Amino acid sequence: ACRTRHYASWQLSDGLECANQCGAPHFVCHECLEGYTTQEANDRPERVCCPFAKLKDGSCNSVPYTDAELAHMLSQDAFDRYFAHRLKHKEAQLATEFEKENEKR
Repeated sequence: ACRTRHYASWQLSDGLECANQCGAPHFVCHECLEGYTTQEANDRPERVCCPFAKLKDGSCNSVPYTDAELAHMLSQDAFDRYFAHRLKHKEAQLATEFEKENEKR
């Protein structure tokens, strides 16, 4: 994430750091976070994780970003789209669980 810019020149207010327990935290700038969150909301609407947590090399075991962190860093429009995807996914998940439970009766 954000490999094209020098990390040392950023401030934490310019993006988010993950909570990596395997080493140094990974930084995602605000601009990259907007695009990444939109993509993740479409692909995996449960939660948005550090981009490095998706790698299979075990270099990042960070927990997903909180909604509060994302709300603070994303534009209102980007956060609204992200949250709408999460709600839609959760509603579909609950509907499926409800249908399975009713089939058992």
